[in-house]
Amino acid sequence: MILFVDDEERRTESYVDELRSAGLEVQYISDADEAWVYIEEASAGLDLVIIDIMMPAGSCFEGLDTENGLQTGIRLYEKVRRLSSTLPVAFLTNVAEDAAGLRPDPAAHYFVKRDYLSDQFPDEVRRIMRIDA
Repeated sequence: MILFVDDEERRTESYVDELRSAGLEVQYISDADEAWVYIEEASAGLDLVIIDIMMPAGSCFEGLDTENGLQTGIRLYEKVRRLSSTLPVAFLTNVAEDAAGLRPDPAAHYFVKRDYLSDQFPDEVRRIMRIDA
């Protein structure tokens, strides 16, 4: 199961549709709070979490420095890492990787939306999940 977290459904709908068309099971959630609850409850059944970086902070991230939502996805990723150090995470975002300030993590992958058309993305996801096409 892939969890896809992005608050801009209209802009990411084609990515989710392409993943589903490629036969991958995807749960789309547009809210960081709801995503965190889902991750806590279903972490054992997750194969990959795809996260946008810029999202409204929500109440789960209150008190954490999200830079007014500019780094909510980073904070979600940090919570995921505390739960599991091996669950693959992919960032699909408009924020350049060097601007994100992420520490090296062999289970984290980074994609800038402008560099990946939605129809190319399933191949990248399969590579991360080590699934043959």
